[in-house]
Amino acid sequence: MGDFNLHIEENSNAISEFNNSLDALGLIQHVDFPTHIHGRSLDLVITEFTNGVDLVSCEAGPFLSDHCAVKVTTRVQKENIVSKSISFRNFKNMNKQNFSEDLQKLSLDSDNVETFVGEFENTIESLLNTHAPMQEKTQICRAPKPWFNETIMSLKRLMRKSERLWRKHRKPCDYEIYKSSMNKYHHELRNEKHSILSQKVLSFKGDSKKLYKFVKDLTGSKAENPMPAVENENELPDKFADFFMNKIKTIRDSLRDFDDYKPLFKDVPLFTSFKNLSEDEVKTIINKLQCKSCELDILPTKVLKSFLSELLPVITKLVNLSLSQGVFPLRWKQAVVRPLLKKAGLELIYSNYRPVSNLSFLSKLIEKCALYRLNEHVKDHDLLPTNQSAYRQFHSCESALLRLVNDILDGMEHQEVTAMIAVDLSAAFDTVDHSILIKVLEYQYGVNGTALKWIDSYLRPRSCRVNVSSTTSSERQLECSVPQGSCLGPWLYLVYAGTLFDIIPPSITVYGFADDHTANKRFVPTLTNEMDAIRDLQDCAVHINTWMNSNKLKMNNAKTEFILFGSRRQLSKCQTKDIIICGDVIKSKTCIRYLGAFLDETLNFKDHITKKCKTAMMNYYKIKCIRSYLSKEATETLVLSLVISHLDYCNVILFGISQTDLYKLQRVQNMCAKLVLNRSKYDSAKQALFDLHWLPIKARITFKILTYMYNCHVGNAPSYLINLLNPQVSKRSLRSSESSIGCYAVPYNKKKTFSDRSFSTIGPKLWNELGTNVKNSESLDTFKCRLKTLYFENYFELF
Repeated sequence: MGDFNLHIEENSNAISEFNNSLDALGLIQHVDFPTHIHGRSLDLVITEFTNGVDLVSCEAGPFLSDHCAVKVTTRVQKENIVSKSISFRNFKNMNKQNFSEDLQKLSLDSDNVETFVGEFENTIESLLNTHAPMQEKTQICRAPKPWFNETIMSLKRLMRKSERLWRKHRKPCDYEIYKSSMNKYHHELRNEKHSILSQKVLSFKGDSKKLYKFVKDLTGSKAENPMPAVENENELPDKFADFFMNKIKTIRDSLRDFDDYKPLFKDVPLFTSFKNLSEDEVKTIINKLQCKSCELDILPTKVLKSFLSELLPVITKLVNLSLSQGVFPLRWKQAVVRPLLKKAGLELIYSNYRPVSNLSFLSKLIEKCALYRLNEHVKDHDLLPTNQSAYRQFHSCESALLRLVNDILDGMEHQEVTAMIAVDLSAAFDTVDHSILIKVLEYQYGVNGTALKWIDSYLRPRSCRVNVSSTTSSERQLECSVPQGSCLGPWLYLVYAGTLFDIIPPSITVYGFADDHTANKRFVPTLTNEMDAIRDLQDCAVHINTWMNSNKLKMNNAKTEFILFGSRRQLSKCQTKDIIICGDVIKSKTCIRYLGAFLDETLNFKDHITKKCKTAMMNYYKIKCIRSYLSKEATETLVLSLVISHLDYCNVILFGISQTDLYKLQRVQNMCAKLVLNRSKYDSAKQALFDLHWLPIKARITFKILTYMYNCHVGNAPSYLINLLNPQVSKRSLRSSESSIGCYAVPYNKKKTFSDRSFSTIGPKLWNELGTNVKNSESLDTFKCRLKTLYFENYFELF
């Protein structure tokens, strides 16, 4: 806080730039009243967005000079100590050798999958009751402090004892003893905390969710998933369950008058049964699954993986029995649903929560094994829509955005405007109709026989219970939906939504990522062309809405967005301010959020960079608060996972942006490098990047582009990206033409304003500049290693 000598209430360029800088750095300015005798606001109070300060008020005080005092009141929260009774099994002190021997004696001979699952769970529960019986204890709920061990506690007792002795006698010798014991206590406490926290961070390496929660808990951030306020918390699960079920019922009832969608029949090879999986295949799938458990698991996943060699034959038999008999075990069709707030900061009302299903580990394993076989069939015959990017190998949000931005930039290069609607759905996963889904699988994917019977058994009947803070609602039956949080559910939704691409007119391009779809139409901005394009887009929206109604899905027009992309000159020729979709008027926006990226109408990405810098800086400040307790390696792990990851997200679309905007990202990276090395803000940023072997932001963007080029080159990329590239062909056979082997043709464009930013142009251009040694790398890891070495040497060659 202080006198910034800025008239913050003015609308000048300097003030606008100052506010943008605060926003990008995750800072908030609180003064909104005059602080000078002439009525200007010069004295400002600025806080970090996540510094733990709960600001109650910021008001003007008395004028002590020509400036008034600024009084700031904050609220300090006292930690509430709460105790609760918990039940648990002590697996740490269990005799692992005896448990292993008993597991090896497992003999389950039943050939009926339901009987087999029952016998398996009963036997495992019996063994657990013998080796790790259930225990109860009262647990005090407070922030964990693993560094406060017995040694530290004894040093603290010794310090307090010497303090009491000194305060009683007030002798200098007692004071020296007290001071010595206090210094030793704080020294050992700091070292122990440093060691414990650093080890914990390194153990979470690669898991961003655990790292984020770790930092959040240490810095005292607000609750990650707060719940609505109710008089009786025990009623909250049933209130959530009622809301979720009523929402689905309301949507289904509103669509009851529409005929069910009849999918087109496609002549594809049949998939009638699941081939049995070997123990090695099942083991590989188990090891790839996340080590998560829920209350439905008879055996915690961590323990199951620890004794996998003993359990593998039984689990493999269980999986193959289920798939071969076309029966999904009934007891594993129940889900524990947890409401998750869709976005931090939203109002705590039921409609802002998303139901996420928690399922038993073994049920997800069977799903994953079935999906493994189904994916083989789908990949072999290329059955999924080309422009659908969710839940598919080599596809991602970034690849979908890369193609979308490429098409928009290509239109801008040809003096065209792209009109786009981003369609939003209400509870898409929860309203999937099982009968329609079964028909789509049968008619368009060739799934039949036992395989189709198994999927039908998996889908129905299903039930769920809502869990909030260890309280559970009554059981609810599900007549529709595919479970979010499952392995197979998202893939089944892709199949279900894939028929949308069958009804799209050829003049409209649609890209999809799960339930997020965009419809795009390019046109030269004349009045006639604009009217025709908007009419085509409106007609397409009608087709989409009709398709959704017949598929029992609900388009959410309130959240569906419309935007025009183009150069400033071409946009100035457009007169369209809104679009009508099924009777609802949707205003044109200047910037929309799609797949985590902020797309503005001219694709300068200023909003995107500001938002990403702000989010990155919020996490930067959190890490900065605990930096003194972390090692260099632990700090680097946190910074890369929680800060740099935001700068790198979809950075492939940022090539060619202005140096001013690029510097905003670079400034955050510079601060991170100095934080990791514990250096002053006045130290050289370039030296810090060099010491950490980090590429600067500009090099990271080109690095990502070339990574996509390599994946396209070897065929490990979406076909919609590979199709943008054409191998370079020499018209005449010359000795110099040998150097063009492995190169790609760079599209010719008269104007370079926008084409040099598109992947189809800059990708081949950057690729062709690489040496043969780099382009012919045997693997992606080798390519990345060689490319980083090359870029690092080029950037720091004069350093």
